[in-house]
Amino acid sequence: MTLRRLLSTGVLLALFAALAGAPLDAQEKKKKDPPAKKTEDEKKDEKASDKDALPLLALVEEAGKKSDYRLDPTHGGGKTPYEDGPKTPGLLVGLELFPGVANKVEYVRGTKPIFLRQDGKSTVRSSGHTHGWVGAGIPVRLEAKPGYAVGGIKIHTIFGEIQGMSVVFYRITETGLDKNDLYESKYWGHNDPASAKLVGGTGEPILGIHGMVAADARSKDFGLGLIIMGKDKKKKKD
Repeated sequence: MTLRRLLSTGVLLALFAALAGAPLDAQEKKKKDPPAKKTEDEKKDEKASDKDALPLLALVEEAGKKSDYRLDPTHGGGKTPYEDGPKTPGLLVGLELFPGVANKVEYVRGTKPIFLRQDGKSTVRSSGHTHGWVGAGIPVRLEAKPGYAVGGIKIHTIFGEIQGMSVVFYRITETGLDKNDLYESKYWGHNDPASAKLVGGTGEPILGIHGMVAADARSKDFGLGLIIMGKDKKKKKD
């Protein structure tokens, strides 16, 4: 009897210890693995919203009424010009790139812009038109996260072809784009990304794109340029 009682008591004590110890183990683990603290940039990104662009979109609207914008030079080649900006005031917030491949070399065959526009007291994102001989290639979408817009592009051209590029996104402010708060998309295409040329990057809002398209589908030529808010400084002095 004594042995049975001891065994029963031992089992009960072990069970009690297991039940009592489980929460303590969980608490100990919680103490050892505290949640990672978020950086200031991560906190800012959580609060970022496309609605942050409303004050800047108001300035863009005024610039549109005064035709206060310029066509930056085209990078690449082609014969047929195109121009794509939003009919209502907007910012360029991304690009869809249509790939082409020749002799295992990747290049950009065409593009479609993505705009951020004002819609009443809010904003909406929408796509522009497709430009270039895009074929059946699956597009690569390079789009800004909320609170950011296209500030410039890094582009590599040779013999009229765009053989590689990435998009640089700047944070939207009430008066322009913050060059000190930026991030870059993944580089797409051929050639060394370090040799790509930065286009734009002034902090001025970018309103759309323009460029040149090849005469026929056999050509690999394609040109891309930016429509930037603000007249050319040289022309303003004249």
